[in-house]
Amino acid sequence: MNMSNLLDDIQVKVATLSAEERAALALRLIESLDAEYPTQIEDWESTWLAECDRRVARYESGVDKGVSLDQALTHARQRLR
Repeated sequence: MNMSNLLDDIQVKVATLSAEERAALALRLIESLDAEYPTQIEDWESTWLAECDRRVARYESGVDKGVSLDQALTHARQRLR
């Protein structure tokens, strides 16, 4: 079974979980990433703030036009499939 099929199978099984169970699974996945890529919270915060500033500057300068929330969600859902 290749990774794509495995992920598809996992996604189908996860969809049968309750919201509480999915939240617990999400937390476990995040914690597993934290263990693999340890960083300080301050590092993440400063990195995200810098990224937000960069994106706002690009939007305000007209380099990036932005998209509607509906377009962004549609695009995100398509990428997750």
